[in-house]
Amino acid sequence: MTAATPVWYVGNRNPSITETITVGGVPFDLTGSSVRFKMRDPRSNTLKVDALAAIVSAPAGTVRYDWAAADVDTAGLFDVWWEVTTGGKTQDLMEAVIELRLHAPGSLDLTTLAEVKAHLEIDNDE
Repeated sequence: MTAATPVWYVGNRNPSITETITVGGVPFDLTGSSVRFKMRDPRSNTLKVDALAAIVSAPAGTVRYDWAAADVDTAGLFDVWWEVTTGGKTQDLMEAVIELRLHAPGSLDLTTLAEVKAHLEIDNDE
């Protein structure tokens, strides 16, 4: 993952998250390997995402994870990492942080003060 914190917006499943798996700065050949994408709230041990990633180019070490709707339904900072399995041995790569951000403050409000006042037939400010 890159040094800057990548940002996706809640509900947006595009773009997919991509990475080039490297060892010592050199792309790792993923031929015969499988790769999983993992994501969790940093305050929890429960994984929000634990899913098989697509190997885009095995020789180039390029992988991609296509977001599911449930993956991007909650705003916040999340730890993410790739887990590579080769020859029956698993290696987790270093965690990185991504942010899922709301587009606008208050966009999750279920109602507004004006709507409540109208429903209760309140026509003053007291």
